[in-house]
Amino acid sequence: MTSVIESVTIETMKHITREGLKQMIDEGKEFVLLNTELADEFKERRIPGSQNIYWRELAHKENEKKLAKDKSIVVYCGSFTCGASAKGGAILEVMGYKVLEFDGGVKDWQAAGYPVEGKANG
Repeated sequence: MTSVIESVTIETMKHITREGLKQMIDEGKEFVLLNTELADEFKERRIPGSQNIYWRELAHKENEKKLAKDKSIVVYCGSFTCGASAKGGAILEVMGYKVLEFDGGVKDWQAAGYPVEGKANG
């Protein structure tokens, strides 16, 4: 039997730019902002208002209960070269969630002068 993690593809994922994400936040749109990195990386630096579930743990039943299927989920990780958001987003799509991937991650967000939280910030 193939697991969810083994059967994902990322070719069809929809993407969002940092400006698009900033606009969603500024307009008060209802969505889940999800960091898919390890907990230690999330504690170090994250976009304000984010939740954290490591991408390899998204298919666990206890984590599935944390995410509403009636809201879009914007996934992100550390940077353009981090693959955690693409993998996590693909898993969530297979599970029936509406997903957007913010490719640039927290580094791109911070480079634009947008706020971040975490140990590295203070």
